[in-house]
Amino acid sequence: MTAAEQRSVMLGMSWATGEPLARVRRPEQPLAEPEPLRGLSLAYEVPDGGPRHCIGHSGTRSRDEPLDCPNKPEAGSRTCTSCSVKDAMYASSLHHAHTRARAAIDPDVAEHLRQPNRLYLAAFRDGSIKVGTSTAARAETRLLEQGAWVARFVATTTDGYSVRDLEDRITIDVGLTQAVAIGRKLDGLAQPRVDQWLHEQLDIWTAAAHDVLAVMQDPRLTAVEEPWLNPAAEADVWRSVHRYPQPLDRGSHVLDIVDVCGRAIAFRRHRGDDVFVADLRSLFGVEFGPLEAEPEAVAVQDALF
Repeated sequence: MTAAEQRSVMLGMSWATGEPLARVRRPEQPLAEPEPLRGLSLAYEVPDGGPRHCIGHSGTRSRDEPLDCPNKPEAGSRTCTSCSVKDAMYASSLHHAHTRARAAIDPDVAEHLRQPNRLYLAAFRDGSIKVGTSTAARAETRLLEQGAWVARFVATTTDGYSVRDLEDRITIDVGLTQAVAIGRKLDGLAQPRVDQWLHEQLDIWTAAAHDVLAVMQDPRLTAVEEPWLNPAAEADVWRSVHRYPQPLDRGSHVLDIVDVCGRAIAFRRHRGDDVFVADLRSLFGVEFGPLEAEPEAVAVQDALF
């Protein structure tokens, strides 16, 4: 088997089962198969200028059932043109459906929006707070996917139209964002706020969200206050982690993954004691092969205050 034939590619990850699973296509496999991320050891190198693979799309299907794609990604992207267009169209249809006439909505999107939904406030360890929505069936999975540290469910709804109206009103009226960048999430894991402070912030923002809901007087919306805690918050490994100073998609690495928060992996280097954190998504679509030489040493340097 040639060096190229020994390479694998990771096409994504999933929290659908409540546990983090990577989608990895191994040399002997025609399609990507799920592999548990906790306990996974990767000793690999990425060849300079090596091929990249489209990570596929979910489209109108469940995000828990991604589709493999044989195409090469667009330059500067992780998906090919076809998958990029399909994902963009579905995302646009879904997130703007509540502002459009019902007859103009794609039937698959309309069916998705007829499900009960939940609205949540998610707190990340850097102190960022965001408002978000999910179908009731996937609400906790969605928080795991995003890597929220603590969260509060603040409303339930009978459909996905009203919940998006409420989400927009909270963003406009009280200023809560609907997205938090991965860099801030990683910074928070390495330099965290104390959990008590995050809970206090959620108390404040929950009251503000309930005020907005009361003003709307929409019979489809019901105020709730249900706490949620990421299981990672109870794992000792997250007490002291460092940002990994090297890109996962270039060079050589030895990673022993010990835990996962969202798509952030906590890992030790082989024979090392320090725990590092990095965004696993940077490895998605990248061909990597067996390690042939000892990787470079990594120095630990935390930010100074």
